Amino acid sequence: MKRLLRFIMLMVVTFVLVTAAVTGVVWMFRDQELPMQAELMPPPVVVDSTLVDSLATQERDEFVQDSLKVATLDSTINVVNSKQAQLFLQQDSLETLKASLDVAMRQQMAAQQDQIIKLASVFDAMKADQAAAVLQNMDDFVILAILPNLSDRQAALVMGALTPARAQELTEMLAGNP
Repeated sequence: MKRLLRFIMLMVVTFVLVTAAVTGVVWMFRDQELPMQAELMPPPVVVDSTLVDSLATQERDEFVQDSLKVATLDSTINVVNSKQAQLFLQQDSLETLKASLDVAMRQQMAAQQDQIIKLASVFDAMKADQAAAVLQNMDDFVILAILPNLSDRQAALVMGALTPARAQELTEMLAGNP
C-alpha cells in the first residue's frame, strides 16, 4: 500500500514538473515565430492596391445597397405588423359592437313583441266591428302582427267585419302570398 502511495505521489510530482517546464518554454517563445510555422506559411502574394481598392469600393457599395434593402424590408415588415395589430384591434372592437347590437336588437324585438301583445289584448277586448273599423286603415305590417295574437274567435269576427277586399288582402298576406 505504501508503495502504491509513493508511486502516485511520484507521478503527480512528475506531471507538475513537466507541465511547468512546457509552460515555461511556451512562455519564452511566445513572441517568436516557430520554425515549423515559417515553413508552412505560403509565400507572400503581391497584390495591386488599386485592384484591392476597386474591389473594396464595389463590395462596400453592394453592402450599403443590401443594407438599405434590408432596412426597407424591416421597415415594411414593421408597418405591416403595425397595421395587422390595428386590424386585430378593430376586429375585436367590431365583434364587441356586433354583440352589443345583437343584444340591443333582441331587446328591441322583445319590447315590440310585448307592445304587439298589449295591442292585441286591447283589440281582443273591443267589439269586432269597432276593432275592424280601426284596423281597416292601419298599416298592413301592424295588422299582420296583431291578428295572430288575437283569440281565434275575435280574429274571425274582425276579419268578417272588414271589407271583403281588405279581408282578402290580409288573408293572402297571412298565408304568405303578398
